[in-house]
Amino acid sequence: MSSLPWVSKYTPKSSADIPQPKAVQQLKDAIAKGRKGIILVGPTGSCKTSAVYALAAELGWEVFETNASDFRDAESIKSKLGLASRQRSLFFPGKIMLVDDIDCLSGTKDRGCVGEVVGVIEATAFPVIMTASDVSESKFSALRRKSAVIEFPAVETQVMLKVLQGICAKESVRFEDAALRTICHRAGGDLRAAINDLQTFAPDITVEAVKSLSDRDRDERMQSALFKVFKSAEPEVVLGAFDLAGADPGEVILWIEENIPAEYAAKEDLARAFDVLSRADVFRGRIMNRQHWRFLSYVFELLTAGVATAKDQRKPGISEYKMSGRPLRIWIYNNKFAKRKAIAEKLSGATHASLKSTIKHTMPYVQALCKHNKSYLQELTSSFQLAPEEVEYLVK
Repeated sequence: MSSLPWVSKYTPKSSADIPQPKAVQQLKDAIAKGRKGIILVGPTGSCKTSAVYALAAELGWEVFETNASDFRDAESIKSKLGLASRQRSLFFPGKIMLVDDIDCLSGTKDRGCVGEVVGVIEATAFPVIMTASDVSESKFSALRRKSAVIEFPAVETQVMLKVLQGICAKESVRFEDAALRTICHRAGGDLRAAINDLQTFAPDITVEAVKSLSDRDRDERMQSALFKVFKSAEPEVVLGAFDLAGADPGEVILWIEENIPAEYAAKEDLARAFDVLSRADVFRGRIMNRQHWRFLSYVFELLTAGVATAKDQRKPGISEYKMSGRPLRIWIYNNKFAKRKAIAEKLSGATHASLKSTIKHTMPYVQALCKHNKSYLQELTSSFQLAPEEVEYLVK
């Protein structure tokens, strides 16, 4: 089995290998029409960059790649991207200017960068293709007007499954079908992540192995998200902290509730943090009760930026966060009183009383009699066919 990373080994060699036929065709059409600015929008692992390289290989063109995070001001764009956009390739008939993660340009430190990129697009003879997760913010409006915006959606599970099955066949990897499907589902449309996971589990991919690593990775992502929220006070840094944790709002609330007292020592910080947490829970309740899913963004903004900015001073050092014990306590409580309910249901049928009345008025007396009168217990057990755990509950 090759030691080369499979994401590199199985990088698509042609546009036909990209599992995004509609987006790829739109990209081809945009280049054929001479569009100088093209923005490929989609989540991580949706094959945006791969599509550019595959198409360049078909055209026999060079790719000049850079990342927007390298640009800190307009001058750096002019010296790097601007200069390259005016130079013809020495060895290829054409060239594509590829700018990854254009949405990494911020609105403060990178003032003037977007305008400079627009200037490069207007002046260059080569297509400038940019990749991004989202360019809907107003600061990108000028860039959108100058560019063709092409959407690369998350790779569908069934499509991803076929890709992984093909790699398994080439690498002689043994796999359980359910395990492969689990890898696809947990990748969340990120084909690159799915291929990396596939290589991690090879050569024998079982459901048990995938599940064990999945649980461990999920816990690590939650720890990382909580660290970001508790240790930072910058809203723009913590927004989206729980996106990769794979937890629903209710679970995140329990994690934060359990760990706030360990992180926030000042009474004022605690009060503000729990107030924000309660507001998040109110919005979550409206979602659950009324299906108002538009409130979901409010919930996560409160759980991230709200909790982070509730503190005046952060606790130094690295913390190990723990899950709330409340779900376990609730489970124990429900398990305990499930026995009481089962007994009360049998008694209420015989006494023609409601279940609520039997639990409140009859059960205390029945328990008292059973504890002090063995013959009564035996008769009750026989008459109502009580299970051993129900008898144990009555004599506790």
